[in-house]
Amino acid sequence: MQYDVIIIGAGQAGAMTAITLRQKEFSGRILLISEEGYLPYQRPPLSKTFLTGLLPTESLYIKSDAYYKKNKIDILMNETVQLIDRNKKNIILEDGSKHSYQKLVLATGSDLKTLDITCDKKNIYYLRTINDSIKIRSLLEKQKKIVIIGAGYIGLEIAATAIKKNQQVLVLEADNRVMSRSVCPETSHFFEAIHKKAGVKFFFNALIEDINQHNNQKIIGLHNHESIHAESIIIGVGVKPKIDLAVEAGLDCQNGILVNEFCQTSDDNIFAVGDCANYPNAIYGQRLRLESVQNAIEQAKIAASTINKIDLPHEQIPWFWSDQYNIKLKIIGVNTNYENYVVRGNIAEEKFSVFYLKEDRIIAIETINDNKSFALGKKLIKNQTNIPLNALEDQDSDLKSFLV
Repeated sequence: MQYDVIIIGAGQAGAMTAITLRQKEFSGRILLISEEGYLPYQRPPLSKTFLTGLLPTESLYIKSDAYYKKNKIDILMNETVQLIDRNKKNIILEDGSKHSYQKLVLATGSDLKTLDITCDKKNIYYLRTINDSIKIRSLLEKQKKIVIIGAGYIGLEIAATAIKKNQQVLVLEADNRVMSRSVCPETSHFFEAIHKKAGVKFFFNALIEDINQHNNQKIIGLHNHESIHAESIIIGVGVKPKIDLAVEAGLDCQNGILVNEFCQTSDDNIFAVGDCANYPNAIYGQRLRLESVQNAIEQAKIAASTINKIDLPHEQIPWFWSDQYNIKLKIIGVNTNYENYVVRGNIAEEKFSVFYLKEDRIIAIETINDNKSFALGKKLIKNQTNIPLNALEDQDSDLKSFLV
């Protein structure tokens, strides 16, 4: 079948590409292809409120089935694309059927990083999809002791949900602090303390050597020869860009699918958006591959605008968030290659922010229950504001005065 635009991947980026095309009055035929059996949905709640059972599945949907039908967006569910034929501008599905495109959008997202486990995989869980979240929710209702491998966002959000259900929770982390790749030591130690107060236990510098089975128990072997026994294990050790199709199609890839400022790949008729795309960020003057809802939505708008031959939206500053207990962590900007950082506010009162600088310029801010600093930080980064280190360190200084 012939389509004007085919979108491979029906997550946030893929769905928003289709939705934006229609919002911008694109009249061509659109096909959205999903490997899952659900309408396009939001993933962030999977480790939070959806995991608690407080949200119905339908509440996760980005748009209703009626919306896609009304707007003539065809959706294929439970389908896998096997091959992209760039010469014929075809995609080939697992069953051998073909669909042709004028423009192709790769919104393939990311794959979970997994551990090399040789024992029985029963009672070992990863979280990526609705079905994964439902399985883990069932686990939390049946068992009272779980081990989580990985103290990043996902691991800690699951820990916060599990402990509320009166679980005994042990988190194993290969590094020496939580969320070490994302936040500063002060923020790490703050969240560690919050979790410990709730009852979560941590084992740091825990390098996994192997996982074996003994009767109904998993035995996690650590590099220091210690062993951890667990009935069930939840693993959250990060993701990697899902680029197999792009690589096989001969597109340029390096830590994701390389795209230009229009989200076009090395083939002008093929676009990449979301977690799988590595793009040139004008604000930071470097290539970035970001895993966030905000980035997925922004790149979807850029790709849709390019396809529709209309003006591009203004580039937005990346931002991220995590909810753990009553604590809201929000990060604006990217702290790569920072030179200094300053903590402002009161950690003991659970309201503070961390300002990252490079050559006295604010490049990122992480905020904890501090929406005012988040909003201010967005302006400071957008304006490429320079603030002397001593001014930041002065807790009484008014940072608004540095805005021009």
